[in-house]
Amino acid sequence: LEALAAHRGPLLGAWPGQAQPTQKRFDTLLAARLRELDAARPVFVEAESRKIGAVALPATLLEAVHRGACVAVTASREDRAVFLRQDYAQLFDDPAGLKSQLLRLVGLHSRDTVAGWLRMIDEGRRDDLARALIDQHYDPAYARSSQAHFTRLPQALPVVFRPNDADVVAQARALLVALA
Repeated sequence: LEALAAHRGPLLGAWPGQAQPTQKRFDTLLAARLRELDAARPVFVEAESRKIGAVALPATLLEAVHRGACVAVTASREDRAVFLRQDYAQLFDDPAGLKSQLLRLVGLHSRDTVAGWLRMIDEGRRDDLARALIDQHYDPAYARSSQAHFTRLPQALPVVFRPNDADVVAQARALLVALA
């Protein structure tokens, strides 16, 4: 979904140097991709919100995702912080752009919280910023959304994921075996 939308998500998701497709183009790409899927095989979808940047998922698709079986993927806070810094390196390398993105969160978070994040940018404290965003923004947002929307979350298969390890494909295979 993120590849089709050319966007990773609401906060820091814009892909550098790449515009998002129009809603109509996204819908066309999504329909084509859905036709390619094998209905007999499971499809794994990250817990996306309805909006991925400027485009929105069709309500019927989002409802189907919310009704589907769940896998509760967890990773250590430190692994997640390292992954966040690497995956969003272009933002961490652009302090002014990162500040601009974080300022959009005033209202969702207090001015003091956002000011603390901005200070971390000014002080070059990337590790602390990544951990703070996980603790103060991402985890609470995902928890609220997941509890509100995923009806089968209480029955989710728990999976510990190590996103920075070389064996991510082996980890995915182990998940498929566990689901079989």
